[in-house]
Amino acid sequence: MSEIFGKDALFSFANEHYGIEPDYPFSDDASAVLRHPENRKWFALVMRVSKSKFGIKSDNAVDILNLKSDPILIGSLRLKDGFFPAYHMNKEISIFNIHDKFWANAEETVRKINEKTDCKATLYDLDDKEKLREEMADSYIFVNGTGVGMKPLEGMSVVPDKSFFRPELIVIDVPYSPLETKMRSMAKEVGCKTMNGLGMMLFQGAAAFKLWTGKDMPIEHMKEVLNIRYDD
Repeated sequence: MSEIFGKDALFSFANEHYGIEPDYPFSDDASAVLRHPENRKWFALVMRVSKSKFGIKSDNAVDILNLKSDPILIGSLRLKDGFFPAYHMNKEISIFNIHDKFWANAEETVRKINEKTDCKATLYDLDDKEKLREEMADSYIFVNGTGVGMKPLEGMSVVPDKSFFRPELIVIDVPYSPLETKMRSMAKEVGCKTMNGLGMMLFQGAAAFKLWTGKDMPIEHMKEVLNIRYDD
């Protein structure tokens, strides 16, 4: 958080516009949370951390704001100065994989996640549809990270039917051709917020463009060219 809009200004803004006061559930007075008034769940965390956590050669501390964001905005926000990726409260990941000759690769991926991050990843067999239903019912975001839905698997879905979805679930389907896969169509029918893989492709391209040219890709222009839009 900059000196222009510091911690005190943030708290004043939250109180003035939303009637929310900071809560201090920790032992130190430097860390505070802002809660939804209806269910008392956190939506923001203010804490003081060392600048070295962000790759800055300094032991000085700075106030930061860990704010929950709509997943579709994260890619563009991370391209701006002062924005960094962060975990927000929930660090559990359920991974479903076909139990085939590549199962060991999935086990290794889960092991790396658990050993090298603060997340807890659990691996399940994709054939266990009841477990898939159970985990989807307890998740905020569902991502199909496979090519199922694209040729030669067009018209197929890793999720059997629309009864697995609920309106509150955010559904991301990384295939981008066709723009609307069978799985995405089912999710939209239920009322889920959805997105396809065009945004991912765009930001991968932006990173490559920067690497090769040293210049920033005109993201907003490319969104118009590719007709990238996200559901409301």
